[in-house]
Amino acid sequence: MFNFVQKYSTASKVILGLIGLTFVVAGGVAGTGAISSDNYLVKVGDQEVTLDKVRDVLRQQQGDITDQVQKDILQALTQEAYLFAGAQQMGVTVSDEQLKKIIMAQSIFQQDGTFQEKLYQDYLRNNGLKEEQFLEGLRKDFSLQTVLNLIQSSQIMADSQLNQAIQLFEAPRTIRTMTFSPEQFASKVDTSDAALKAYYDAHQKDFIQTQGLKFNFLVLSGNEVLSQLKVTDEEAKAYFDKNQASLPEKRRVAHILLAFEQGADEASKAQTKKKAEALLAKVKAKPADFAALAKENSQDPGSAQNGGDLGFFAKDGTMVKPFEDASFGLKKDEISGLVETEFGYHILKVLEVGQTFDSQKNQIIDTLRQEKIKAAVDAKKKQLIDAAIKHGDDLNAVAKATGLASQPVGEWVTAEQAKQAQMPEALQKVLFDAKTIADKKVTEPIDVGQNTYWVVQVTDVRPEKQLSLEEAKAQVKQAHTVAEANKLAQAAAKEALDKLQKGESATVTWSPAAEMSPQQAQQTMPPEAYRQLIAVRPSEGKPQYVLLEGLPAPVLVAVDKIGTVEAKPEMLQQMQGLLGKNQNDGALMGYIQYLQTQFPAQKGTQELTSAQ
Repeated sequence: MFNFVQKYSTASKVILGLIGLTFVVAGGVAGTGAISSDNYLVKVGDQEVTLDKVRDVLRQQQGDITDQVQKDILQALTQEAYLFAGAQQMGVTVSDEQLKKIIMAQSIFQQDGTFQEKLYQDYLRNNGLKEEQFLEGLRKDFSLQTVLNLIQSSQIMADSQLNQAIQLFEAPRTIRTMTFSPEQFASKVDTSDAALKAYYDAHQKDFIQTQGLKFNFLVLSGNEVLSQLKVTDEEAKAYFDKNQASLPEKRRVAHILLAFEQGADEASKAQTKKKAEALLAKVKAKPADFAALAKENSQDPGSAQNGGDLGFFAKDGTMVKPFEDASFGLKKDEISGLVETEFGYHILKVLEVGQTFDSQKNQIIDTLRQEKIKAAVDAKKKQLIDAAIKHGDDLNAVAKATGLASQPVGEWVTAEQAKQAQMPEALQKVLFDAKTIADKKVTEPIDVGQNTYWVVQVTDVRPEKQLSLEEAKAQVKQAHTVAEANKLAQAAAKEALDKLQKGESATVTWSPAAEMSPQQAQQTMPPEAYRQLIAVRPSEGKPQYVLLEGLPAPVLVAVDKIGTVEAKPEMLQQMQGLLGKNQNDGALMGYIQYLQTQFPAQKGTQELTSAQ
């Protein structure tokens, strides 16, 4: 419900994601610009945004790191600096006593609901933080949060606004459509030699033949070695006996989970906690019934049917920190209190403690298997290097000497095609290296990860060059026809729209009338087309028309009528939250724009580096 509001209300999503207390980053992004040099990207007031800060945020990112991602992070950090300058301007402060209460209330510093100084000091030590540094970061985070709270508290919405929004985002539309397919206009495009030459002259950069390679390759794969290797129980036991003292202690733990959804509000968390407390009382009363209670009540589908048994694990980050800390703070057969993690509330029971062979067996077998794979691959790699040195002009001879299969790539491959095909980056770098291309020699083994090596030899090179009109004529004709057919289709659609909006007749073949919900439209249209559609409102029983943008072909839509939906209380409440956030975002960005007039940004000597 209200997916559109959630998906497209992005005015300040990035900055709001950066601001706030995060105990996984070293005290937030605190720090002032007390240094007098200009060794920064940008400076607002006394707040310096540096390359190191951008990189700190990048390290927390998932997915591809592009130049645009770096620019977005720089913008968000700069906006954060403005907000902190605003907090200073308003005299917003966080006292030492407030900081103490904040720290003592954090679950990662608590055991059985009580603050533990040792957990706090361990956190500082493990993250390489001095206490003053951590407190300064915390003080800044909460100063910024205070500013956000002041902005949010000023936003109020009337029920009439909420009802209008619900009708806008939920009510179905009855529509008819006509698609102006460019293919229908292709026959009207002028494809004379003069027209093609004019198009070619204006788009010569689109008709460059890029460098292409043909090559032979062979692969040494650890996966092939793996199928030939076996680790016996006797080998594993011998390893255990020899290395027992250095192996990490493991715990076998069972748990009961009462889950809450990620991002759940405090009210729903409190309800879950109440149920968990009642269940904990049952467990404490009859510890022997733990497995049965786990089967009956645990919301962890992976372990519930096993009585909550999670098997053995070490204190190595396999489990989330609060869960891991609680597990290794209990004795055998001891029951924990409630342990809160990002997944919900857990009740733990330690089933086994120690370094038994059974607790270490799987890890030992995996360790020995990896050692055997590495040894076998290293031996084969040495054989491959020797063969490559001896037969540097002939990959087929290298393959014969090593017993590996040489395979040809007989089609031209460009650097862009290799990238799109997700060829390993290390392989791309060597294959398209100028020396590899010029020498046409057998390369050394290229490590592409996971105990896998490639050896390649370039066999033919197609140089980059500008294609003449004659060489590219078929491509020019196709590109010219597509471009002009699109223009003709768009012009015809706009002409029809103009006539319909003036009340004139237009040659339009409408589809049958159909009902479409906003949710269906959102799932099938790009954002700009969706926004156009929901903005159209028929009046006086007459349809209204819109030409949708951002689609593969022009689509003319007649909106005949808009239905209604009942604004139930829960819908009003949800819309209040969603639209309230949108208003907050708008107010936040407006405040930042005001601060930009008060605190001119200074550009430093640092520059963003390319992500490539």
